Amino acid sequence: MSARQQKPSLPNEMAALPVPVGRRIAHHMQRRALDIDALAARTGLDADGLVRIIDGEWQPSIDLLWKIANALDVRPGSLVAYGYTPEFALSRAGHEPRLLSPDGAYVSRALSPFQCGKPFELYGIDMASGSCQQFEAHPPGTFETLTVHRGHVELVIGKEPPRRLRTGDWVQFQADVPHSYRNLGGRTASLYLVIAYQLAGNA
Repeated sequence: MSARQQKPSLPNEMAALPVPVGRRIAHHMQRRALDIDALAARTGLDADGLVRIIDGEWQPSIDLLWKIANALDVRPGSLVAYGYTPEFALSRAGHEPRLLSPDGAYVSRALSPFQCGKPFELYGIDMASGSCQQFEAHPPGTFETLTVHRGHVELVIGKEPPRRLRTGDWVQFQADVPHSYRNLGGRTASLYLVIAYQLAGNA
């Protein structure tokens, strides 16, 4: 069977990013001499759906963006071409790049430029009450620093017991294992997240 016959279909409704990512995905595929079936095998995603993402017909949710980035051994930010220069970057309020979960309950706003070669990314996160966002293991050496600006959040890192964080708490952890955030409160939780990467292999 071909990869197109073996892989499950992607969701019909996919949260949109403000900038098409297909060209960037194709660029990194070419650099690594990967065809669409090879990328499908690495991600576990449907090859036909990946073609639609690359062609700009679909925009990936944050879940799918991470899967593709991990398969290409790059940071998610490097798949979002945004036209900043190393000397100056400006994003107006309400126009910052956003990464969404498929249901829209998890919204991650980029608070630093998606700039290749930078060792960190900063995000502002809004999580709807009761929502949970799960992440696959990030590249080796990746650290996250999570600060709870408002709310009550549960953090699970790998197989460790859950940790509960409240307003004003922060935690730093090695994020190269699966991990998840869950909003335990009755209203939207507001978080700040810094993802720090090793520079090698993550441009």
